[in-house]
Amino acid sequence: AQAPMWQPAQQPLLVLGGQNMSSTTQTPEHQHQKAPSAQVAKRDIGEDQVADAYAQRQPQPRATCLHFWLGSWGFGSEVNNLISAAVYCQSVDIPCVIDDSEWNSGKWEDYFICNPVATVGCPLSKWGRNNCVACNVRRMGVTATPGWFTVSAHAKVVNMQEKAVTARKIWNLTPWALNEIEFLNTDLSVPEQSIAVHVRRGDKVTGPTKETEATPIATYANAVRDVLSVPGATGASVIICSDDLTSVLELEKLLFQICPGVPIHYRKRSRTGHQQDEFNSQSLERRRELTLEFLADVEVMRRSLVCLCTFSSNIGRLVAVLRTQTLGSWEVPTISLDHAWT
Repeated sequence: AQAPMWQPAQQPLLVLGGQNMSSTTQTPEHQHQKAPSAQVAKRDIGEDQVADAYAQRQPQPRATCLHFWLGSWGFGSEVNNLISAAVYCQSVDIPCVIDDSEWNSGKWEDYFICNPVATVGCPLSKWGRNNCVACNVRRMGVTATPGWFTVSAHAKVVNMQEKAVTARKIWNLTPWALNEIEFLNTDLSVPEQSIAVHVRRGDKVTGPTKETEATPIATYANAVRDVLSVPGATGASVIICSDDLTSVLELEKLLFQICPGVPIHYRKRSRTGHQQDEFNSQSLERRRELTLEFLADVEVMRRSLVCLCTFSSNIGRLVAVLRTQTLGSWEVPTISLDHAWT
């Protein structure tokens, strides 16, 4: 079964009832559907159960297009969910429209070239036409529009290969973004053959928003050693991508002990684990700089010989679908050190 698009840290998402006041377009769900009962949406039921119950009780929305709202969540979470929404749209043959008016990273078209799979601007509302009946997909705190649960239910039956095809179509960087990323990665001195290691720390593994346990640094080091012993990977450099410099330095020290002589690369910028609230409080200019650095890391990971990551992280899952259509193939293997792809 396909994994849920998003795992709540403490509270499940609740279904929003009534008109979405931030949108001038009335959603079809609000035209002819009522939100699930309080029993279905109560806080001690997980997101999967809420989505399943909603899908069973509610008719499919009669929509001409889907409007996906990028918001204040992490980049990996937002884009993974956008990919799932685009896959859903292709299955019902309606446009997937990106609304980036509240996106914490700025404007979608700064980073990505739009295409028919996912576009900015509703094609049914252009040039004075008003034929749009939108299925809005939007999260706000612990609440979400009914369209969110429609996409979530559909995502559970989509395999990785199908999601990978759509992900590659959406991941089409603009010339400006490519130039910025090339500059950042030139400064990193990215070698031709490398083993990329992604270490997620910060609010993913600590604090009130903790979602999973931190994978021990020794686990990463042992995995690197094992990969370096495989024919074809011998002599490869190691690139560490992480939101926490302390973890990077700890891994570097351990690799020097168990893999003496291996070249190790990483960004020297001081950082202490990604905290989404802290990111959101930064100026737009600073958020754009950090987004570009994140994209540069993703490009390093997706182009590496092998990528060691964790599928509990949205970043690991995003990189996996961007790297290959067959998980675990030796051509471009992506290895999760905690959860399997489900």
